[in-house]
Amino acid sequence: MLLSSLFLVALRPQNPAPKLRLVPGAGEQRIVDIEVSADARRVVTNGLVMGAYHSNATRLWDAKRGRVIAVFTHSWPIYSTDLSDRANRVLTVSKDEAKVWDATTGALVKRITSPEKEKFDRGAISPDGTHVILGTESAVVVSMAVEGSEEPKTSVIGGFGLSSLSYSKDGAFVVATPKIFDDEKPVQPVVLRAATLEPVSKLDDPRGASRVAELSPQGDRALTVAPGEKLDRARLFNVPDGRLLFERPYEDANEFETSAPATFVGKDGEAIAVPQANGTIALVDGRDGHAVGELLGVTGPLVAIKASPDGAVLAAAGLDGKIRAWTVSDRQPIPLPDSDARGVALAYSTDGQTLFAGEANGSLRRIDLRQCSVSSPLGPGSRIFADLLTFPNGRFAFGQRRGKSWQWQTFDALSRTESRVRLPLSERPPVFAADGTRAVILAPNGKPGALIVNVATGRVQSVPDASVAAWNSKGTWILTFGPNGVVRRFDGLTFAQTHSGSMKVKGAPRECAISPDGKTAAVVGYLSPEISKQELTVLWDVAAGKPLDVPFTSVDPKTKIHFSPNGKLLGLLDEHRILLYEMSTKTSKVAELFGPLKLDGKNLPATLHDFSFSADEKRMIASGLLGAIYPIDLVTGKFKAVDGPGYLGALDLWSFSRDLRTGLCVNGNNVEVWDMASQKIVGNMPLKDGSLKAAFLPDERRVVTSDMTDGIVVWDLSDPTAPKRLGSFLAVSDGRWLAMDGEGRFDAADPSAAEGASYVYGWSGGLEPIEISQMKSRYYEPGLLGKLLGIDPAPRRAVPDVAALQIYPEVRLSAKEDRFGIEVSDRDDGGVGTVELFVNGKSFKRRKGGGFFNVDFDSLRPFLIPPARLRPGERNELRVVAGNESDDLRSPSVGEEIPLPADLSAPPVHMYALCAGVGDYVGTTGDLKSPPSDATAIADALRKVSKRLLPEGVEVTVLTTDAKTEDGRPSRARLALWFEETSRKATASDIV
Repeated sequence: MLLSSLFLVALRPQNPAPKLRLVPGAGEQRIVDIEVSADARRVVTNGLVMGAYHSNATRLWDAKRGRVIAVFTHSWPIYSTDLSDRANRVLTVSKDEAKVWDATTGALVKRITSPEKEKFDRGAISPDGTHVILGTESAVVVSMAVEGSEEPKTSVIGGFGLSSLSYSKDGAFVVATPKIFDDEKPVQPVVLRAATLEPVSKLDDPRGASRVAELSPQGDRALTVAPGEKLDRARLFNVPDGRLLFERPYEDANEFETSAPATFVGKDGEAIAVPQANGTIALVDGRDGHAVGELLGVTGPLVAIKASPDGAVLAAAGLDGKIRAWTVSDRQPIPLPDSDARGVALAYSTDGQTLFAGEANGSLRRIDLRQCSVSSPLGPGSRIFADLLTFPNGRFAFGQRRGKSWQWQTFDALSRTESRVRLPLSERPPVFAADGTRAVILAPNGKPGALIVNVATGRVQSVPDASVAAWNSKGTWILTFGPNGVVRRFDGLTFAQTHSGSMKVKGAPRECAISPDGKTAAVVGYLSPEISKQELTVLWDVAAGKPLDVPFTSVDPKTKIHFSPNGKLLGLLDEHRILLYEMSTKTSKVAELFGPLKLDGKNLPATLHDFSFSADEKRMIASGLLGAIYPIDLVTGKFKAVDGPGYLGALDLWSFSRDLRTGLCVNGNNVEVWDMASQKIVGNMPLKDGSLKAAFLPDERRVVTSDMTDGIVVWDLSDPTAPKRLGSFLAVSDGRWLAMDGEGRFDAADPSAAEGASYVYGWSGGLEPIEISQMKSRYYEPGLLGKLLGIDPAPRRAVPDVAALQIYPEVRLSAKEDRFGIEVSDRDDGGVGTVELFVNGKSFKRRKGGGFFNVDFDSLRPFLIPPARLRPGERNELRVVAGNESDDLRSPSVGEEIPLPADLSAPPVHMYALCAGVGDYVGTTGDLKSPPSDATAIADALRKVSKRLLPEGVEVTVLTTDAKTEDGRPSRARLALWFEETSRKATASDIV
């Protein structure tokens, strides 16, 4: 039995967070869990990345602003996330630790580490936020107080871990469902008393629950979903005695099993909603299971259903991505508008009036059930780069997983542009030219067919009979090998075919390579035409267009082939061996470098994945299964195995400098820096989320890493023992991008509408998101990524210290009988500067300083728009924005609808136009004739057209440099006077 004293509890020392920091937004992940705080100010999300991998980071959102304001990180994937119902505390659980966070400030409150041999797999936090329960891989439940010295309590459930663990709504009970691996020995779900973890009852489930259990609002019944012999079934139990009351079949389409497929609905859980195969949701009585109705309107399987806290509303997300909702009492649908929302997880605010839907791309939707409105996506997800390639001059390519295929894109840091085309989906990595501007995309599964693509211009050339391809070192031509020995050569710029040839072989090739001097190509995978199953390695004379000498043979299939940097050696790899070919001898003799290896002392051969030569050709490193590597001395032939992180199936965890003296190893939330001579870790690059890839830049003083939250991070590795983080780069899902550094600078495709991250201001009152565009004057740095990469020598400009920024004031706006009351209050000593009022988007009033003041409805009347002239969904609205004392940071606008007077009629529409033409410039040269005449012609056209369309009045003012009087000529003073006079007489219905 696990002893509670084995758990190590610690408050992690925290360095003070910067007052202002850039926080990445939502990563491109499938949101599978959403939690909403009691005051509906905070939302917590957790998700799956690249198909089915849990992220190492949970995101905290500002619910109103729709921005990520904090990232809660673990070293390993987070399996469980929970937010207390009545306190702003968040629990995150990974296998090695559980953490409790403050959802207001984002601060870590408590950290609980698991024993070495007893890992966590589930967790929940009590509704009042005072206790947590944790489940382990051996199905032990532990209860611990968040604060104080209360002794932990444990209870042994039995089984092989827990599939779900949760509190009842009142926090009095806990229900635990064990995982089932042996149908002959089922382990029953258990209801425990939360205060003591004493068993209340075992649910008499004949096979044991496999997914989730839910307690009724009163805690007297338990609903489980479990596998049946033919159909999955929802089962209801009487908690006091564990007796099965009834069961009903269900069917949903949640392949990740991340939400409950059946749930209590109605007052006090009087009914149970059970989804059916056709999308219909059956409602059955919550006591005896008899049918009481159906919820209609879904045409296919469901991926998630969720009841509001009071059970009055049920929402569902279908496999088609559509979100529907019903009032349970009358079973009528809530008329939500059609939208492109694609919900896969659902959660409500405490009052049940706001529904949040998580999407498969990491975005959130806010659905107002009272107003029947659906928001646009909140926080578009940044792309997750599972692979990364670097090229000279600041170009790099990144690959995204799309199931079994990859989507590749390139970015040029100097021109600050993404490639015009995204490369087609492919299962095999693209074969890039040396400069990264062109690539060959190969057909999947070794089938013939390839595309040569210029990623900058979009030019594409199809090669139907190509199975493998390689570029020469300068990228001036491409060689392809196809089935049965077809060989073609193409110009690297025009993609025109320049040569063709053939070989007497069978089958299709697997890999090919071209020597550094471009004279010889090598290809593996072809079969001998004479001897069955004898695989050939063929050397091809590029200039002559024919095979070189006699091909050498092997029974074992070769999976990788590389020339050494100087072209002296050719290396061939099969699953367990590396063979070397001495190119100078021009013979088919090969030397076996080493044979089968043992891994970790076990009688298992080492499975090799790839290998690299050092620049001086004196060393080699081979990589194997589970991240193991084998540094090899080519002079002595000696080698020594180095254990890797041990990920199952991990193959691309390592990257090496050209001299093979420094290695980068991806390991959890870190990228380790290895000295390969001593085979020791000498430095570390910590990341927010699971690291995916690391690569050296061409100068090898800098490296880039990729993780699931920060995107691409640039590091200075001048001192390998102390890597320095320089900045990061995010590519947002809709094609926009964002570069950032640690001092607050940013660059973006559109700095006025930058997405992918937010500035977050932290103070005692919590965390406040600030739009990046507000910081343009302070921190916008064009070309920032090129400077981070070291390819742009220009220095970064000096920027204000982020600690000196003052937060904007708080604005409160309330409507009374005949006026609006506005109160503006200082926060965190930021002061109050300019307060500006807008009516229907137009500035109405400005004043300095805070305090309380009123705005009469009558004063707004000239700016109101009659309902007949409003577009659908529009309204007359007063909005207020306030700046801090220095007016360099403004608050989000706060708005209220303006009540319309009963006698409001459509006002007359006037047009005020200013046409200015400047053709006379200082000096005697460079004057223009067209601008003055153009201004006059445009003014005449406006008068003629507007006189017919706007009979109420048209005022057109013309100022040109060829005017006969001084009053008719443009000047700064006359232009300013026109704007001042027009602002006084123009109303909201006028055209300016």
